[in-house]
Amino acid sequence: LYCRVGGKGGGSMHRPTTRALCATAFTHISPSDVSKPAMVDIAHKSQTLRKAVASATVVGIPKENFNIDTICGLEKTVQGAATSGAIGTYKLIPFCHPLEPLKVATEIRPSVSKDTYTLEILTTATTTGKTGVEMEALSAASFAGLTLVNSLKATGLANVHLKHKSGGKSGDVYYDQNGHVVTAK
Repeated sequence: LYCRVGGKGGGSMHRPTTRALCATAFTHISPSDVSKPAMVDIAHKSQTLRKAVASATVVGIPKENFNIDTICGLEKTVQGAATSGAIGTYKLIPFCHPLEPLKVATEIRPSVSKDTYTLEILTTATTTGKTGVEMEALSAASFAGLTLVNSLKATGLANVHLKHKSGGKSGDVYYDQNGHVVTAK
């Protein structure tokens, strides 16, 4: 990892020390050897109700495919994709803990603005456990969104982000679409 230090078009390449970078930025780094990734130790954490809400937007849906009956007909498929994505998160993302039992809920919100047709997908992942379900909610939103991209011949998926998380030491935290904390309780 290198960072450019200096003015526009100039300056020099600087490599921050791995120890300094890892000590401040990453949680999945071995405390004994910063060159090695590691699972976060959750043995000391308490079991609490954990919940996370994520959002994704399906963009570029052709007008002829933006049919509410069709979208509603895909609801069970989308729910299945979201649930599969959430449950399989630990298999797809290194160092994610497997969580069970996991409940996943999905909501689809259609939107039309001029000739732009979009669908916002909201996914909520809930479990009782020692670690959060943020990655599961984000995976659920991504898989649900990609399923709709494929089914509706849309052009893509945009703005996948966490909206809310609760449980554990942090309590309730709400985020804007850029990932900034807007309120924490």
